[in-house]
Amino acid sequence: ESTLYMKVSDPQDINRMVKEVRRWLDTHYPRSSMTDAPPESVFENTFSRNRPAVVAELHPRPDAPEPASETFRQVLSRLEDWVGEEVDDPADDPELTLVVDQEKLLLYDVTADEINRTLRVALQQIQVTVLRSFQQYLPVTIRGQRRNIEEMLRTTLIQTRHAGNDGRSVLLPLRAFVMPCRATAPKSISAGMHGEYVPVAFHHVGSPSRLMEQISTFFQTERRWDVSFSGSFTDAGLLSRELVVVLLVSLLLMYFILVSQFESFVQPLLVLLEIPMDMTLTLLCLRACGYSLNLMSGIGLIMSCGIVVNDSILKLDMVNALRKSGMPLRQALATAGHRRMRPILMTSITTVLAVLPLLFTSDFGSRLQAPLAVTMIASMVVGTFISMHVIPLGYMMLYRNKEKSQL
Repeated sequence: ESTLYMKVSDPQDINRMVKEVRRWLDTHYPRSSMTDAPPESVFENTFSRNRPAVVAELHPRPDAPEPASETFRQVLSRLEDWVGEEVDDPADDPELTLVVDQEKLLLYDVTADEINRTLRVALQQIQVTVLRSFQQYLPVTIRGQRRNIEEMLRTTLIQTRHAGNDGRSVLLPLRAFVMPCRATAPKSISAGMHGEYVPVAFHHVGSPSRLMEQISTFFQTERRWDVSFSGSFTDAGLLSRELVVVLLVSLLLMYFILVSQFESFVQPLLVLLEIPMDMTLTLLCLRACGYSLNLMSGIGLIMSCGIVVNDSILKLDMVNALRKSGMPLRQALATAGHRRMRPILMTSITTVLAVLPLLFTSDFGSRLQAPLAVTMIASMVVGTFISMHVIPLGYMMLYRNKEKSQL
């Protein structure tokens, strides 16, 4: 199996090139198969949309015998009937196993090393040297005329220590000691944190959580396999948990920084109160626009949380400074709101205009970042309203009674 990348000067020549390649393969290699597809971009490789929704990773138990390929396919067939979903059957390749007859080795006094050495010579596996170039290692082997495996075992002789009638050692073909056994083996080997596994993919799944419960129940009766899960559904859950952890750590760090800045434990809570209100309305807007909470929208939420609170921080800092100079509470709030209105509007409008083109272009990068753009726009609009109206109202309610007591 090989992957070829071909470049054409005009996109209209792609279909003609594919036809020419197919015609050439049909002429020279009629039994070969070919598939064509455009090369994946950096975004497609990073955020692959072709990943199966659920992948059942089947780990063979150490105490269970290794199942044959046909037995494994029967298990997959029963699993398909059990869950009612189409199973993506793992690809297999034909495999030839050479089994050595140990009794014959003892009878003719031949060692396993001699069989191994003779097989390497017969199979043209004589390595002369290795060419080293930077990080590449190219083995140099001696090649000869290719032969069928049956012919090779029949015509390749090995000298034994068993003497014949004339007193000389007997030459016997490898076929007397080695028996070829044909079978099938997985086309690729998959491994993870729990060791090697056989991946069974489910692409079109209505309820991934229900499907995983059904698969777990099915393999409770199959004592030869342990099962774990991966896929886009589990990746999304892991991503959501990681985003929540990042957000909580960010809020905690922000709180301690604001405590040192305001020299108060209450005012930072008033500033951070803006974030849950902003996130709630932003998620509703994201749902109304037809987008979900994914990697890009999560990044947009975290970015907007760091932007929208800046206006409230500067506004409260100005209110505190005006009150220390002797200005009454209401007048300080009105003056700070008037002075900070233009910077708040400039920050919000420039941020919205910066991401707005992503919603009106159709290239792949813009489509990928559309959830981020919607999140940023909704967060800035909602955050601007909260910074200008809700935060001053909360500050006034917090310090109104204190100011009356001082009067």
